[in-house]
Amino acid sequence: MLNNEMQFDLLIVDDDPRWKDIITTSVDDIYSYDISGCYEETTQKLKDNSYKIICMDLKILRKGSSSIANGRKLLLFLRKNFPDLPIILISGFIIGNPNIYIEEYPNIKKILIKGESDDFMEHLEKSLIEIYSSIQDKKAIEGKSENNGKFD
Repeated sequence: MLNNEMQFDLLIVDDDPRWKDIITTSVDDIYSYDISGCYEETTQKLKDNSYKIICMDLKILRKGSSSIANGRKLLLFLRKNFPDLPIILISGFIIGNPNIYIEEYPNIKKILIKGESDDFMEHLEKSLIEIYSSIQDKKAIEGKSENNGKFD
């Protein structure tokens, strides 16, 4: 870790202030988080800090314009540079079968559709718990193999 690098549980990427508020309200008492509103800010934060999970919208700002193409560019950046960083894709702009995104971007672990249900926050909290648990399980397994199955 770099000297000035900060560690967070989540990076929330959304350019819509209303949805940023909804997401941060869901996680505020449980997880440490950082917020980004555009492609450029997100890539810089990823270079400067450490995150366990990304919650991102598919339609984000890049160079002043908001589009789904910008979200796909960020997904490509994440796939190439942070292939083990889990993503929860949160969007109102999923066209077609959502599983296509999971196949194309393997670090997407869950897709939540904005406005699809009244219990969005509950779905987000459950998704975060599942992914966070799998991260902890993976670390335990890796630690066990590094210690040849012996713990102090």
